[in-house]
Order: sequence, then C-alpha cells, then structure tokens
Amino acid sequence: MSMFFAQCKAEFIRLLRRKKTWFTSLLLPTILYFVYDQSHGTGKFNGADISTYLLMAIACFGLVMTSVNTLSVQFADERKQGWTRLLKMTPLPNSYYLSAKIVSQFIINLSSLVFLFLIGAFTQGVELSLWQWISCTVWILLATIPFMTLGILIGTIRIVEIVQIISSLTMMLLSLLGGLLMPIQTLPHWLQKYAIWSPTYRLGQGAWDLIAGHSPHLQAVWILAGYAIIFIGLATFIIKRQEAI
Repeated sequence: MSMFFAQCKAEFIRLLRRKKTWFTSLLLPTILYFVYDQSHGTGKFNGADISTYLLMAIACFGLVMTSVNTLSVQFADERKQGWTRLLKMTPLPNSYYLSAKIVSQFIINLSSLVFLFLIGAFTQGVELSLWQWISCTVWILLATIPFMTLGILIGTIRIVEIVQIISSLTMMLLSLLGGLLMPIQTLPHWLQKYAIWSPTYRLGQGAWDLIAGHSPHLQAVWILAGYAIIFIGLATFIIKRQEAI
C-alpha cells in the first residue's frame, strides 16, 4: 500500500503544478456561478432558491469539466511521452497507476467544491443546514467518479490534440443534456426522455434533491455506478489491446 500512496502523492503534486488545474477547478466555476447568479436574479426554481439551485448546477458542471478534461489530457499526454511504458519497468501495477489518478483528481474536486460552496455561502447568501452542505459535498464527489473514468477512457486515444477536442465536446454535450447549464425542460420533448438517463442529469438531480430535503433516488446510484463500470471496463480493455500490439 505504501507504493500506492506514494503514487497518489506524485499524481497530486503533478496536478498542483499545472496552472490549468487551478483555473479550471477554482476560477472558472466561480466566474460562471457569478455570471449565472446575476443574470437569473432572485426567486424560486423547482422548490429551491435560485442561487442555491445554480450553485449546485455550477458545482456539478465544474467537477465534470475538470474530471473529464484534466484526466483525459493528462493520461493521453503521459501515454504519448512513453511514461506508461517506463512504469512497466517498475513493480507498480497498472491498477495502482489508474487508481492514483482518480484519487488525486478526487482531492482536487473536493478542494474545488469546498471553495465554490464557501463563495456561495459568504458572497451570495446561500443558506443550507450543515447536514445539507455535507451531504451535497459527499454526493457530488462520489457521483463524479464516472466522469473521471470517462476522462481515462477518452485519454486512451493518445493524440493529445484530438483528446482535447473530444473531451471538451463531450463535457459540454453532457452538461447541456443533463440540465447543468440550462433546465432540462428547455430541451425538445423527445430529447428529454433520453436526457434523464445521462450521468450528468443524475448527478445534478441528486444534488437538487438534497437541497430540497430529499434523498437521491436509488436508481440514480445504480445508473452512475453502471456508467463508471462501463467506462473503466472499456478503458482497461483498450489499454490492454494497445499494449498487446
């Protein structure tokens, strides 16, 4: 286990040294939240205060963005440079390497989430009980694991420039489809039937349920877990096929 923790530490330090990490995880979500909050004014939406509703939406969007974009580009870049081939010469298992990336991104996501929640509470007057703050934090962190595995899956493409385009498009499409950037009710009726099965919708809906005083649906947990298993399974399969060539 000491080898695993050492790899987690190395991955975390590598992320901290990337200036883009700070911009995408802290500054960009904060700017988006201020813009959205100012443009929507005050009132209620889906039974919650608009500022609170938007805080959860932007928090989910920010973590989806960093999880997909950061992990995919970093993974593709390291594979392109031959970093993974060097790791094969060490006793470090591939599972430790991939798990360490997810753990380090998990810590970055936690920092981003806490920072944005503090901004919402102290500058925009968002009021939630201590239990709601904690439960929303735990839910959003765990529910973004499928997007980390999606980032690794996209990163198997290896070509960094293509990965950047695909990850950005995927992140934006999923966010729009899941109602993180605009209410799902604004989508065409035929598309709404498919949108409710998207991982972003389940991520956001769980957070909105919590601020409304309800628990996330068990179906959402199974759907998100299914996406995580599929994405990491496909990524593992592709990596093994690429290494066999």
